[in-house]
Amino acid sequence: MRKASHWFVVLSLVLVGSLSACGVLFNPPPDPSKAGSLKSFSYDYGSFNGGYWAFQIQLGQNPEDPMGDLIYIFSARGSNGVELDVNKPVPGTVLDDIEQIMADHNIYSWDGFNKSDKAILDGYSFGLVAEFDNSTVVASGYMKYPKNYHEGHQALATYLNALAE
Repeated sequence: MRKASHWFVVLSLVLVGSLSACGVLFNPPPDPSKAGSLKSFSYDYGSFNGGYWAFQIQLGQNPEDPMGDLIYIFSARGSNGVELDVNKPVPGTVLDDIEQIMADHNIYSWDGFNKSDKAILDGYSFGLVAEFDNSTVVASGYMKYPKNYHEGHQALATYLNALAE
């Protein structure tokens, strides 16, 4: 009986250690209700052959009123065949919309994702940084994606591209 309980303790410790190393027990994704307000946001995606999109929203000086209050500036850049060069002020409600998209598509769960397939030399990548009052969601991948990536990506890309028009 002692031998069986010894193995149970050892297996339990191994399981807890494994889950902890994976971040399952002690590093859950940020809780949207505790994250606070979104302060800045950047999202980029694409590939060399298919084009690349890069979006950013952050506080900055209004180019038309350099002595005025800080405002949110939206920038959108394209490369590798994507014609996109936007730099314009946007209302703070844009960040509210992005928070809602993140909540609706569980993009908070992407936090900490950082995987790549090094065997593919000409693939697709993405990067996300969403800075909140109390936490930051950071994720990136190259030919590897977090769970529910495609739905979340589609919602973000649709919104951000429409904002760039």
